[in-house]
Amino acid sequence: MRDERRKHPRIASAWLVSYADYDQERVLKSLGVGKTVDVSEGGVQVICSEAFHVPTELELDVALGDDLLRVKGRVVYAQEVAPGKYSMGIRFLDLPPAATEKLREFVAKKLAKRRFATPS
Repeated sequence: MRDERRKHPRIASAWLVSYADYDQERVLKSLGVGKTVDVSEGGVQVICSEAFHVPTELELDVALGDDLLRVKGRVVYAQEVAPGKYSMGIRFLDLPPAATEKLREFVAKKLAKRRFATPS
């Protein structure tokens, strides 16, 4: 099972994410917007209209509720899920402590809500 290898728990999310791809001279190659599928302290799964090759590094602005997280990430997989729609797994790189803490708090809060939710 894929989840057995995960270091961090993932939570479902449907937030906006913008991404930018730069070449080695820091010239913008691509800029776009997608939607998160899930997020963890270690990375994010994104659905967007552009596929990037493994191991492309992207700069991301990820909405986490009312917070905006600016991070760098590396594409670890990309696959077409529908015509013109791609799912990408992106591992966060070199997260600053403040970003790590925001992610940790966001995930913990969502996990706590899930645990204490009463069934209908």
